[in-house]
Amino acid sequence: MGLSPDDLVQVATGSFTGTSGSVTLNATTAGNAVLILAGLGADGTNLFDLSASGFTEPISLGDSGFNGALYAFIKSGVSAGEASWTLTVTGGSQQVAWAAFELSGIDVDWPGKVYITNLYKSPTTPTAVASHTCDTGGATSETFSGLTLAGFFAENAAGTTPTINGYTNGFEEIANQTVTGTRAHRLAVAVKVQQQVEAPSCTASISPDSYASSFMLVFTGVDSLHVPDVYACFGAEIGTATNLTTSTLLESVIAPWDEVVGTPEIVTTNARSGVYCMKFSSTSAAENVAWARRTSPAGGTLGTDPTTDLPTVWVDRLHVYFDSLPGIDVDLASWEVGSLANGAVLWYRTATQKLGIKIGTGTEIASDAVIVAGQHIGVDVRYDPRTTTHVVDWAVDYNANPTDTTAGVFQTQATTAGMTAGGISKIRKGHTSAVTVTYYMDDLVGSKSRKTFPLGDLRIFPLQADPAGTPTVFGTAGNFRTFTNNGTLATWTAAATVANLTGVPPIVGAAAKGFTQITTATGDYVEVPMAPFTCAPDYVPVGGRWYWAGWAASGNPAQFGFAAYDGDSQFAFVNPADAEFDNSTLRWVTKMHRNNPAAYYPFPQSKLDALAFRGGFSNDANPDAGVLFALFELVVFKATAQTLFGSLASTTVDPFSRGIVGISVSAPTDYDTNLYYETDGTPITVPVTGGTTHDETLNALDAPTTNYVAAYPAAEPHPT
Repeated sequence: MGLSPDDLVQVATGSFTGTSGSVTLNATTAGNAVLILAGLGADGTNLFDLSASGFTEPISLGDSGFNGALYAFIKSGVSAGEASWTLTVTGGSQQVAWAAFELSGIDVDWPGKVYITNLYKSPTTPTAVASHTCDTGGATSETFSGLTLAGFFAENAAGTTPTINGYTNGFEEIANQTVTGTRAHRLAVAVKVQQQVEAPSCTASISPDSYASSFMLVFTGVDSLHVPDVYACFGAEIGTATNLTTSTLLESVIAPWDEVVGTPEIVTTNARSGVYCMKFSSTSAAENVAWARRTSPAGGTLGTDPTTDLPTVWVDRLHVYFDSLPGIDVDLASWEVGSLANGAVLWYRTATQKLGIKIGTGTEIASDAVIVAGQHIGVDVRYDPRTTTHVVDWAVDYNANPTDTTAGVFQTQATTAGMTAGGISKIRKGHTSAVTVTYYMDDLVGSKSRKTFPLGDLRIFPLQADPAGTPTVFGTAGNFRTFTNNGTLATWTAAATVANLTGVPPIVGAAAKGFTQITTATGDYVEVPMAPFTCAPDYVPVGGRWYWAGWAASGNPAQFGFAAYDGDSQFAFVNPADAEFDNSTLRWVTKMHRNNPAAYYPFPQSKLDALAFRGGFSNDANPDAGVLFALFELVVFKATAQTLFGSLASTTVDPFSRGIVGISVSAPTDYDTNLYYETDGTPITVPVTGGTTHDETLNALDAPTTNYVAAYPAAEPHPT
């Protein structure tokens, strides 16, 4: 499902000269949205107003002294039969060109009113350029199905009407309107329906030389597929709860958790995926961990500034396991907006044996069924506190054991008015109440993207240095050493590097081992390949988190840098500054594996295959500094199984992009069978011998990558 050309229901254009004019369409359908793009020769004092008609203004270009201003207004949930709206110009009479669109199926709440990828305006003095660019500035749209509009508005002071044409990258013009008088203007709009994650861009040629402005609006559908934007995760695969909040005093460096209350454990008992999980076990006490905002030094998982850094919406997936159901009420997780009282709490209620969501002092919403002990329970939560009415959407997977394929059950929405709007300042797992209880949690993942709800069936697996891989020194090998016994140096070798970095949990103290940089060389580093993990046909890789433990021969300063590599790019995660490493403290350096923390980072199997970390870059190797532990927590989602052609074939599909992960063909005993598919337009035929099964790995990034699959018996029976 998602947007298609049919969702662009109707288009109309027009113009007027004056202080107001009518924008008209045919009668609208109830529930749809109306978008109006309008341009005028503004100088900063002339503005549009559509507020009286219920429109909001998501974007405008009307800076002081700028000619050729372009505006966009949107109104969602229109009534049936609306057909005319008054567009008012403040500041005096102007020449106005407009284009109006009725849209169906769009989500005007992602994020804010409408997703704006980029805006562009020409200099206030026209320059002789062949074209005018409207693009995303490098950001991706994060939707697998979008309707993108590129708007252009040009003004020629000499009175020659500009032309706008030559749209690039698959955009097609759907609106073109002129208005002339003392000056000449043209408004043009081009559209593209996208079926994959991309950074849509469009260039149009404008002539003659004109004042011009442009911007791009990317709409997503209410039910469009979106990227699984993993912003934070924890699978407990580091194998120890030691110093979970101890990282460094560097602003850019965080620990696995920002806050720890009580003494939570990391154990192998009742792990859901991987090897380890968290255990919360207390006697009349609180016990929890939290991702939070850290103010001194600046940093923390959720940032520092509550108005700019903090997530405005948080999507969560957690898994909880009880050996036996508690005999008391237990708060299992919470999401705060400045305080626990101004937030949402997930409860287990012993009287009903159900889960419940409660916002502030509002009415608690109970799950639709009881939970049972002895199995993992998956809970999806989307907490939205952007207004004074906070909202929680949630779902419960009552059996989230890895072998179970049952989907989560959507629950009644929780909502409470009279709250304080704001960003989410703390995300807590575990209980704040002083209770005696024992339970386990595993596979914890969060996202800041509202559209990723529900995250659904995910797993977290650990990757360490590849035992069959070959670490490589980039630079001078003599600048590095391996070490054992907490400082016994030896000539650097690839084999010793792998051996020293393999093993969980990390070893600190007398038996510590790893590799270190002994000579200052900011351009030198060791690259360590991580162990392979083949996802298809069962899983889809979506992201992960790095965990490094630093080491230094003695006290500060100890300068050592870390980066990640995916076969295409190096991410400079941690610069070589005083990281406060020593030879006695487990001090963590963790980072999410994201090329651009502010944008979607696609993580296909090809990048996972090339996954490596780089350590070194030291600008002060006195004392010797290095790393004694390295681990990558890989987040994967379960691929969705689908049958094709009866029992002849089946596929596994990416639950987010609908890209085909793998195809399995079981040829009938009496007939050889041909598997045929097209990937990126290239036809591929695979013969399958009668009576055998063939598995084909595709790892298609999205539905358009492999959009045609067929399986058919050969012309003649298979010889027997």
